[in-house]
Amino acid sequence: MEYNGGIIRIQSQHPKFLSLLQSLDSQGTYSNTIHQQNCTFIKFQENPNLIISTGYLISKFGQAINSYNINIIKQHIKFSLILQDDKEINLNLICLNFDDWIAEKLNNCYIEIELGFIMYFEFPNINIVQQIPKYCSSLLTQGQEVLTINQSPFLKGNVMQKQYCRKAYVSQLFTNQNQSKQLIMLGIVSQVGQEGGGIFNSKGEYVGILLQNIKIGRLNNRYFTFCVNWVVINSIFNKNTPQLSPSYFNAEIINQILNVTKYISQGAGQFGSGILVNDLQNQQSYILTANHVLSDNLKGSKILIGEEQYEALILEDTLNNMDFSIGKAKNYISQGLNIEDDVIFSEVPVVGSIVYAVGYLYTLFQYKPCISKGSVIKIIYDQFNQMISIVTDCFIHNGYSGGGLYNQYGQLLGIISFNICHSIEGVICDLSYITPIFPFQTVFQDLVQQRNLTQTSKDKLKQEIKLASEIRTLCTLRELPQIGYIPKL
Repeated sequence: MEYNGGIIRIQSQHPKFLSLLQSLDSQGTYSNTIHQQNCTFIKFQENPNLIISTGYLISKFGQAINSYNINIIKQHIKFSLILQDDKEINLNLICLNFDDWIAEKLNNCYIEIELGFIMYFEFPNINIVQQIPKYCSSLLTQGQEVLTINQSPFLKGNVMQKQYCRKAYVSQLFTNQNQSKQLIMLGIVSQVGQEGGGIFNSKGEYVGILLQNIKIGRLNNRYFTFCVNWVVINSIFNKNTPQLSPSYFNAEIINQILNVTKYISQGAGQFGSGILVNDLQNQQSYILTANHVLSDNLKGSKILIGEEQYEALILEDTLNNMDFSIGKAKNYISQGLNIEDDVIFSEVPVVGSIVYAVGYLYTLFQYKPCISKGSVIKIIYDQFNQMISIVTDCFIHNGYSGGGLYNQYGQLLGIISFNICHSIEGVICDLSYITPIFPFQTVFQDLVQQRNLTQTSKDKLKQEIKLASEIRTLCTLRELPQIGYIPKL
């Protein structure tokens, strides 16, 4: 079988690029300014002179410099195709993008969606490369044997052009509803630089492209190899959008919700997360957190905020409420969410909408807060039709409790309460339960308008809701039907 691919060289002196290279190649296999990976020559009706490769490294670079504009990226990075005797031909990057369906599946698997990015290069002289002639028209099946073919980016000259073939089996796969796109996990571990290589079936037909191998920490730091089929590759290019969709990435909003997240403490060994909220007009700061994070929930109890250890006092007893507590800071603290800017979401979130959970990992409070992306999968109401919990598929960890759940516009939806992580027969289900902020609108209105709590707000903070307490006692997946929710795995 003739391989229709090659090696592209990615070179830059930008410090953030060099840092990314070090994280990918800690052994120093390459020069400290160069990364080399495989590429494939594919036919496109719109532009036949195209070369494709994976865009994981470049999308991470775009994230680091807060810009996915390919014109800006090309100012910092040089792309070239390596020929015989280490000669180079410059390549023009014309598209860096991802497929929405692939991004959703990666996110559901708790894998950063940068893994799904593909780069498309315009090539000036198509006569010196051999395009792929045959494409697989059928879907792969689990357990099917495939062949990965690539060249070694570690070598130079003629030896580098040698093809390396390796058999692999489809370990797991996801197929879209239209039965056309596939995200495929292979039962092998690829090496750094092999990403961008081709996947072929036993008939020699092109299946798709090998993605960057990735390490998943929550699965004992094991490496996994994914690929996408050529239908996905065509779909991404046909979108013809060289920049990322703002619905997936908005650096300004992400920075804002990270900055307002603070770790809090109350007594020795009692840690959690909190959200800083400001009344800008009255120059007053408040800290929101989960009730169960606090060892002392009584009015006037002290909370310490952040590494500066700012002091705040609990405004009202909250021992029996919906896992929500609020403290009033003694001093005004900048960088909080401004209540006057409508950052407190005043509506019921839509099921299926994109959300971000932000909090600190337990024992890692000296570092920045962590962020997890997911979607709303259910809203739970009590017998009086009062919203008492938002269920999401965001992955949260010990220490996230008290942190915030935000929509894609940076508006606060609720306070992180707890999660259920259950595994049986190889199926893992993670559900995070969020105390909604919506029922506490009167509390924030009182603080802004009267700088104090009315009796109505005090009663709301003290309100005991039986179903909310029962939800927080859940510990296994089997108990979920008791509250009327059966997760889809």
